Amino acid sequence: MKRIILKLYSFVSASFFAGTFACVLLMPRAYADSQISQQQLDAVTHQLAKNKHAIGQAKELLTTLQKKLKQDELAISHQQAKISQTIGKVHSLEQQLSKLKDQATELQSQQKQQQKLLKAQIAAAYQMGKGSYLKMLLNQHKSAELDRLMNYYQYLNKARLESIQKLQQTTAQLKDNQTSQRQHLDSLKAVLATQQSQQKQLLAQKQKRQQTVKKTNQLLANSQLKKEQLEQAKNYLNEQLANPSDETVDVHLTGLKHNQLSWPVKGKIIHDYHHSQFGGNRWEGVVIEAKAGTPVKAVADGKVVFADWLRGYGLVIVLSHGHHYLSLYGYNQELLLKVGDSVKKGEPIATVGNTGGRPEDSLFFQIRYKSQVENPHRFVRN
Repeated sequence: MKRIILKLYSFVSASFFAGTFACVLLMPRAYADSQISQQQLDAVTHQLAKNKHAIGQAKELLTTLQKKLKQDELAISHQQAKISQTIGKVHSLEQQLSKLKDQATELQSQQKQQQKLLKAQIAAAYQMGKGSYLKMLLNQHKSAELDRLMNYYQYLNKARLESIQKLQQTTAQLKDNQTSQRQHLDSLKAVLATQQSQQKQLLAQKQKRQQTVKKTNQLLANSQLKKEQLEQAKNYLNEQLANPSDETVDVHLTGLKHNQLSWPVKGKIIHDYHHSQFGGNRWEGVVIEAKAGTPVKAVADGKVVFADWLRGYGLVIVLSHGHHYLSLYGYNQELLLKVGDSVKKGEPIATVGNTGGRPEDSLFFQIRYKSQVENPHRFVRN
């Protein structure tokens, strides 16, 4: 009797777990194009600890999360680019406003000098007096003095009229200047309000990304999945860079020379070339710790042959330096150039970030020759 009960218990338990897996396996149809709920994620991760058959389902969940991560990080990058443009407008308006204020100060100084001169001219005319002029006019014997005095009066009157005109022009310029200042100030306030709105949107997008990263890491706690993801990311990167387009590469590019380059950013190397990674994998480049938004600089003259989001590497930009040499920069917050753009050594090409689901702000840097990964330390000056 006891054996029968145990068999029934085993049958019921098996049926229960089978039903659970059946529900889980049907999930992708429901959430393929939507956000994964924490309940769905918990169900899969709970089963991962018990049953290897849940690995397939977890992979599908992970694929969906990676797509969501790409959307989140591209949205953040787009918003960051808009904010950078807005900051540029703010800076430009502030410079123009500063110039207008300096111009207003100069005009006010001119106005005071012109008022002072006009005051002196009026005082001189008053000192001469109308009586003296009338007496001289009636005295016919002093015609030479009369001519001299009339010439002087004409000169004084002309000078006074010119002073009045200059004063009127300066006053009008000051009025225009004040109008321009008000308009620029209003524009500045509007741009700053736009920037604040953009910052709020950026914060909301970053919060969404954090949730996506958290869910991704929950699945990648499984060692098998994590190892496969690292290998897949490397393989996909190799596929993308196996045959980069050389059609647009400048014939004058001279490749990369040993011990001639500087690091694209300054910072601590937190993962060095060929150091152990996970599950037997090794780093095929270096990861340099740097503050988010730090400019990433081209290590040599080149042309952009790739600029997009890549699974495991986030926002990536790749430069061709001619003679089959490539340099790759990953985990970026924002890409500043597009495919086909030329760049000179030391020019900014991106900004440091943590895309690709990275836990910290850093830059992934890699050098390739004929599609094979090279040790970057051989090319960078010590």
